[in-house]
Amino acid sequence: MMIFDKSALQGLSLDEAVWLEAFFMFNITPVFFVETLADLSKPSKRRAAEAVVADIAGKSPILHTWPNLFHLNLIGNDLVHGNHPPMNGQVLVVGGEPKRSPDGKLGHHFDEFDEVAALARWHEGRFHELERAVAVSWRDTLSNVDFRSMIEEARYATKVARGKTLDEVYEIASDYVAGTGIERVEFARRFLGIGPQWTDQIAARYAAAGDLSLEVFAPYTAYVLRASLFFYLGMASNLIGRERKSNMVDVAYLYYLPFCQVFTSTDKLHRTVAPFFLGPDQRFVDGRDLKAALKEMVVYGEEHMGEIEEMGIVRFARRPPSELDNALTAMWDEFRPGWRDAAPHYEPKDDAELPPDSMTAADVRDVADNAVPVLRPAAAREPDYTFFTKNMPIRRGRWRMVPPEAEPGAGGS
Repeated sequence: MMIFDKSALQGLSLDEAVWLEAFFMFNITPVFFVETLADLSKPSKRRAAEAVVADIAGKSPILHTWPNLFHLNLIGNDLVHGNHPPMNGQVLVVGGEPKRSPDGKLGHHFDEFDEVAALARWHEGRFHELERAVAVSWRDTLSNVDFRSMIEEARYATKVARGKTLDEVYEIASDYVAGTGIERVEFARRFLGIGPQWTDQIAARYAAAGDLSLEVFAPYTAYVLRASLFFYLGMASNLIGRERKSNMVDVAYLYYLPFCQVFTSTDKLHRTVAPFFLGPDQRFVDGRDLKAALKEMVVYGEEHMGEIEEMGIVRFARRPPSELDNALTAMWDEFRPGWRDAAPHYEPKDDAELPPDSMTAADVRDVADNAVPVLRPAAAREPDYTFFTKNMPIRRGRWRMVPPEAEPGAGGS
């Protein structure tokens, strides 16, 4: 699961973006949408601004893409209700509809995500007026950010004026969230922007839980607070610049790192600070190194264009070429060990060759067409399956994405 920021996509050509999508799944963060949409309100010609947004949207992945829940919603549930989001590299999605399939299984059905549909509209140059208003509002918010007051709050809470290095600043922030006391919990609520109407409920939950450290009482809240304190104390220590208000956007990407394995960016601040917040089973990949690897993939694809026309990239690119050694294959070596021994391309099997619990293409169509809504699903029951509807174009740029038999009206799967 990969998270990218706007800078990573901007640095790619469409060809490179197509091959990026072939080999990863993606967590699309709310920050990416807001950061991209904010370009609409940049002080330039309207059509030029729209073209910038359309270009980024056109390079955004489509198929293996899930939009993550907003971090403030996750913090609220973490603090108020004790619903701790799993921080294990999985994207956290919301929505879906419970349905029962023709064979009686309970499933959770997701139509095309609104965020993915919005990216498709933006690529076509179609923007809602509400989106334009959000872009203006976001840019106004950035211009009015008061770094000074946030820095002073961070200093007052931690009782530390500044650190000598970013390592020291990280330790200061970590020590704070490891401490106990309702005052730390209340500071986290206020500093991170959770409304005062929840103060009493949070306090009651904390009292009932005992005198726990913040990172035990509300683990995700503690993680986000650590990142925020690190950012503001880093500025207080003149280790992070105050001149770019957009640094506030950059640090917000850190809030979503628990929900990925890989984070990629070309941003200087990200290259400096992201490694502090990644676990041993996560990696930061410099967007420049990723671009170099994807350039190699484009050349490889050009050499196999005939096969791609027959199979589509979704079947051709089961795995990267084993003869390459670059940033892309290094990630596969780490997260998919043994992949170099797998078959290079997807090879469709006859129904008789499939494992007993596999779904054939006909089964998938049957579920899509005939599953019925469940008004009152059994409480606390895990679904038997999850069903996502995705819209994949036949081509992206010069690349065939799906095999000819999968095209509408071709009679294939």
